[in-house]
Amino acid sequence: TFEDVLEEMVGTIRDEFEDEEPIRLSDALSPERVQFDVEADSPVAAVRVALKRVPAAVLPLPAAQILQAVSERERLVGTYLGHGIGMPHARLAGLSKPFVMVLRSSSGVPFEGTTEKGHLLFLLLTPAGQPRVHQRLQGIIATLLHESEVVKERLLTATSAEEVLEVV
Repeated sequence: TFEDVLEEMVGTIRDEFEDEEPIRLSDALSPERVQFDVEADSPVAAVRVALKRVPAAVLPLPAAQILQAVSERERLVGTYLGHGIGMPHARLAGLSKPFVMVLRSSSGVPFEGTTEKGHLLFLLLTPAGQPRVHQRLQGIIATLLHESEVVKERLLTATSAEEVLEVV
């Protein structure tokens, strides 16, 4: 094959993503990052409510900086995934590792561009210089929620942060 010929000339050819470290959603979550009863009139407002509930020492960056980045991203394109699920997200300079929050809303958070409301929101923040980490975590979240209605139902009915963490 062409790849065999190239390998003879330049040595072993390796996939650029072959050596990526495994990423687990649970590594970016903790009990204080799971918020129930987040009622708001927009995804950005929901993030604001959730960030106010988390001690500043737990946040990876100042809440205002996180909120600004999420707001800018939300202005570019909505982050509603459908089926009651939203994923507000941003890549942030100064962030050293991924940060995820799970937000649940009983009444639902309205998203621009749809009449549906988000009842389950995943706030995803990743370091600006690590786009693959961002994409991989987005994929993990989407796969988790779209492969099984049972997972989504368990997240919507969990009564504790620990129960949410057990599901993911």
